[in-house]
Amino acid sequence: MNSMTGYGRGTSANDQLEIIVELTSVNRRNFEIATSLPKEWQSLEHKLLGYLRQSLRRGRVNINVRVQNVLVGDSLSWDENSVKATLKKLEIFAEKAGASFELDARIIFDVVRSHLIRAGLPNAEEGWHLLEKALSAAVGQLCAMRREEGSVLSADLKMRIGIITTMVDEICAISRDGVQDYRELLMNRLKQANLELDINDERVLKEIALFADRSDITEEIIRLKSHISQFQKSIGGDELIGRKLEFILQEINREVNTIASKANKTEIINRVLDCKIEIERIREQLQNVQ
Repeated sequence: MNSMTGYGRGTSANDQLEIIVELTSVNRRNFEIATSLPKEWQSLEHKLLGYLRQSLRRGRVNINVRVQNVLVGDSLSWDENSVKATLKKLEIFAEKAGASFELDARIIFDVVRSHLIRAGLPNAEEGWHLLEKALSAAVGQLCAMRREEGSVLSADLKMRIGIITTMVDEICAISRDGVQDYRELLMNRLKQANLELDINDERVLKEIALFADRSDITEEIIRLKSHISQFQKSIGGDELIGRKLEFILQEINREVNTIASKANKTEIINRVLDCKIEIERIREQLQNVQ
């Protein structure tokens, strides 16, 4: 079982540049990606998507690709006119935005560095070989973190479905004596009303039969135990298990609701409420399971 939350970072370098790839993923119902690439490499987005699909199946993945430490021959050589033009554009933009613009060494350095990076970038196809190495390392870290968190989620789900199992067993035990308890309650009320009737009286037997029919939860318990068993077997199963668990939990909740509608004892109501609490907690956890 894998979580959909994770982080990964990878780097690769040659004698001209270093590439840093950072991946972050969060839960989503489907698979989505958002990329931040140098504009010269925008055409590589489809390759990134295909590469990630080999390892990730659900979640929103943000990909940030940065290039730094570029050395192009003499690292202090750059196109002075291009740098001046960029600085002028920054000054005009600041004026239009109503912000002050004070030129300092840091701004000049950043602009020069950005020009050097653009000058040193290979074309997209050549850059892919270097980018793929950094991407591979980042995906490895991301998947490892998702597996680690998935193990924690798996343990929590097993614990909570175990609580529900215990509650269901207790509901079974309580419901076994329901008809007998109702028979005694009915006869006591008849006595209090000075209405002496034989326990074998047809009217009494009919009332007891109707009560037994209305309050019988045998079928619901059988189905509920089956759903719980499926849920337990599925935890920690194949990688893409989140949606299956969500469906099974929905069926568990349906049977619990039916039992609640038939409940005739406070003890059963209390345990049904405990089940509902755990179902909601499981539902929240499943939002992050791949």
